[in-house]
Amino acid sequence: MGFSCPHCAQDIGEAIPKERFDEVNEKRKTAETAATQAAAALEEARKGAVDIDAVRAELDLAREELTAATTGHEAYKQITSAGIAAEVVDGFLDSYGKLGDGRPATIGEWVTGMRSGAIEPPALLAPHVKAAAPAAQVPPAAPAAPPAAPAVVPPATPPAANAGTQPHPHAPDPYDAAAITRMTPTEYAAYKVQRDGPTS
Repeated sequence: MGFSCPHCAQDIGEAIPKERFDEVNEKRKTAETAATQAAAALEEARKGAVDIDAVRAELDLAREELTAATTGHEAYKQITSAGIAAEVVDGFLDSYGKLGDGRPATIGEWVTGMRSGAIEPPALLAPHVKAAAPAAQVPPAAPAAPPAAPAVVPPATPPAANAGTQPHPHAPDPYDAAAITRMTPTEYAAYKVQRDGPTS
């Protein structure tokens, strides 16, 4: 379609009509706006991807810490359920860790073996390992006695406040379980005398 110039009365064959120019110009502006918005969305997605990687790293670290805590708690339960005092659990964990490749599969098996006498306990841990008591025979039950008449108890007067209290015998123990584990048997015997007093 040609366009005729009103001043020169000639046909301008390659001229673009104003309507077509406005239409193409509007499409171009719309495309530029969409491209800008897409670039902004892409940048936000990239930032989100970096955050996802950081969150995954934190999650992996938290899982490792949870596994370590669960393993430590299970070991603690196995040791204390075998009758070992909670104060020396760290000594048992440390000694079990130093056993090497020939050690029992779990710390519970190791403690049970020491209690049964199948495994020789380390010198410092031996006083804390109580031998497993054999199952006791239950004597037959005696016939029940008739219930006794309830005794009348006169009301007691409450004791005076703080009556019979005594000061604490000594300061807190300066030795932790790791220090006790490293003691020689002679040092440990001297430590027990210092802590508990001489035995009669």
